[in-house]
Amino acid sequence: MTDAIEAHRELSELSAAFAKHLRSQPFVPGPLENNRGMPPAFHTLNLLVDQPVPLIVGTPFMSRLEDASVRAGKLLVELPLRLARHAPEEAARYWSMGSAKQAVEVLSDPEDYLNEFYRLDILYGEQGFKVLEVNVGPSASGFYAQEWLPFYLSNPVTAAFIEAHNISLYCKNTVQIFLTHVVQRCLKNESVRRSGRAVLAVLVEPPYVEYTKHCLSES
Repeated sequence: MTDAIEAHRELSELSAAFAKHLRSQPFVPGPLENNRGMPPAFHTLNLLVDQPVPLIVGTPFMSRLEDASVRAGKLLVELPLRLARHAPEEAARYWSMGSAKQAVEVLSDPEDYLNEFYRLDILYGEQGFKVLEVNVGPSASGFYAQEWLPFYLSNPVTAAFIEAHNISLYCKNTVQIFLTHVVQRCLKNESVRRSGRAVLAVLVEPPYVEYTKHCLSES
């Protein structure tokens, strides 16, 4: 257990203290019930959190994680760019294009890769960060991560720790981050800058309609 405490200490001193707190609590970890503590707009998501307590990550570790995510994400997302530049014939073959010249024309503009939205699944251990999987575009998912917070706060073990240490927990608002990204990209478009107008169309699956409306109204 000592090693586990030290592992938590890398995340933050509070995380190590929380791990010690959990060790002293007579509760059995297990899934939380669907939608507990969630407003009606979220019920169609059927969110289920397998881990009933949060990880408390401090700013220094979060900065390292963000830096690793950006660097690794850029490396992975720009693979088509590098392939088109250094092996255009292979790029044309892989994406079923007519010629190497076409592959270069379509894939070799760095600006095209600034719009990519992705989520990395990252493992952290003794050797640092390792990327397990990269999810790009609409399949990235994870946009509702911040909605897990009510699950965590409804756990009396977590609530007792928060009260005892006079702290508050928050999750990054991934929907807000995404919309900010979209707006920033739109503002670089000359016609949008001239007119001051842009139309955002959001395509979502039926279970996510109410949740999407809620997010857009809050953002």
